[in-house]
Amino acid sequence: AANGNGQWSLVGAKAPPAPKPAPQPGPQPGPQPGPQPPQPPQPPQRQPEAPAPQPPAGRELSAAANAAVNTGGVGLA
Repeated sequence: AANGNGQWSLVGAKAPPAPKPAPQPGPQPGPQPGPQPPQPPQPPQRQPEAPAPQPPAGRELSAAANAAVNTGGVGLA
């Protein structure tokens, strides 16, 4: 047991702390990730013929919505 001076008392004889055993290479107890099954390669996402517009700013989205509302969705202005 440690006697508070950083030394270890073993049956009254002062001895340096026993060196911890080096970690053994190999399976260690504890949460270690096991061998992962090989993931199948993901096929590239097919782009639709008419990709949905994704404006970088809400302002453009609002402009598109306003244009749709102004035209009423019937014919072209």
